[in-house]
Amino acid sequence: MAKENFILLRGVIKKKPKFIGNAEENTIKEAIFKMTVIRRDIFGRGNSFEPKMDYPIVSTSSPEIIRQIIDLNLTEGDVIEVKGTYKTKGIEIKCECPNCHKINSFSYQLNCVSPQFVQRMAHFDTSAEGLSYLKNHAEISNICKVIGTVCVSGENFRNGESENGDSFLKYKIAVNRKIKEFDSVDKEDHVDYPYVCSFNDVAAGDRKMLKLGTMIYIDGFVHTSAPSIGVLCGECSTEFSTRVQNMNITPYSVEYLRDYIDNGFEQSPEQTRE
Repeated sequence: MAKENFILLRGVIKKKPKFIGNAEENTIKEAIFKMTVIRRDIFGRGNSFEPKMDYPIVSTSSPEIIRQIIDLNLTEGDVIEVKGTYKTKGIEIKCECPNCHKINSFSYQLNCVSPQFVQRMAHFDTSAEGLSYLKNHAEISNICKVIGTVCVSGENFRNGESENGDSFLKYKIAVNRKIKEFDSVDKEDHVDYPYVCSFNDVAAGDRKMLKLGTMIYIDGFVHTSAPSIGVLCGECSTEFSTRVQNMNITPYSVEYLRDYIDNGFEQSPEQTRE
């Protein structure tokens, strides 16, 4: 089966990496940090300079990569390059009720980049210098290429329109891992489930071609946001909201590899293999 799960980021560190565990006792279990990257389309309507930033989370439990990050001594303002893969994993988010101050928790799917390689490229003392560097490297600042299989039926696709008036289609895919993650739970833990959000012409093509089981190749970028999620306090039943980090894949293009809808007819696996 064809596999592809590739991310290349070049961006600015927002804060020093966070290490979970004790460095002195050599018991660090995870390294995590956030980057600022820029999409390759830096000019908007009328050819005006309108850079669009994304803020992906990079997280690893690999002792080798953790040691690499420690040795780099990364700090705010560093420009780094990360080669890795798109990774999803279940986590528990905790938040405090504003009324009774009880700590509530809920399950959430973390979408992050799992690095296989990290290197420092430069350092800038001001955000303006960092932005100028990213602008000149926009073509390679935020790259995501995956092969995945649509894992939801058409009635569960989400159609909508963005605040800018762009039509979109959102759906989930299953992406087989090419390499074993260090913190995999068991041998069956080898698939990631990112959401894909396509826009305008790409979304129109997806609406015509996709169904449950369609295999696709995406050339795109990671698209981050910070939506609010409603929480019901388990102690006092107060409803409140908390922000979470979200990331999905936005395609520049989608190639339909197999089991897609062709001119209104659903192709069988046998037909698409011919």
